[in-house]
Amino acid sequence: MSLTDTISEKMSDIFKPQHKFISVLLTTVMLMHGNVSFRNMSRYSSLCEKTFSRQFGNPSDSAGFDMIGTEMSVTPHTLMIAATDCSFIPESGSHTYALGRFYNGARSEAGKGLEIPELAVADVNYNTAYSISAWQTPDPFGAGHTRTDRYVEHSVQDAPCLPPSVRYPAADGYYAENKFADGVTDAGYHLISKLRHDANLRCL
Repeated sequence: MSLTDTISEKMSDIFKPQHKFISVLLTTVMLMHGNVSFRNMSRYSSLCEKTFSRQFGNPSDSAGFDMIGTEMSVTPHTLMIAATDCSFIPESGSHTYALGRFYNGARSEAGKGLEIPELAVADVNYNTAYSISAWQTPDPFGAGHTRTDRYVEHSVQDAPCLPPSVRYPAADGYYAENKFADGVTDAGYHLISKLRHDANLRCL
């Protein structure tokens, strides 16, 4: 029995068709070449393009799946912290969902493409990280919402999927603002970050 099958069997809300699909999906993504699209995945697996489309339309607890996999992989009582950051994906299409201008760390400037914020668990002792969840940043945002609101929502909603011993999320200086810090603090976590160069400090 594969690790994927073992994790799926521990999730009571996954039915047999979805259990089979997850196994085929992860195996296909590991083996295929080129873009990970429904059409391309159908070429490397026994499932057709419509099956991939239909299964992706169904809700699934991917964060819970990753949480179980992480618990099975880490050493008991190891020192772990959470980590969050965004990845930039260059994209030049004109009809791609959530296409916008986001910060590209590789070029240290904003660029046209997609943004994927990631929440992960870092094993401090073994210098290893395990992905928990990734949300795509929408563009444009809803009325009255900012990009930081999206980051807070992501971190707070998927925080229950973090191991119980994790109480400290680490993030870079972009997240060192009141809205994000207050959001994760209200959820019971303590942010580790660095202050921006324009931080307004006051002595008590």
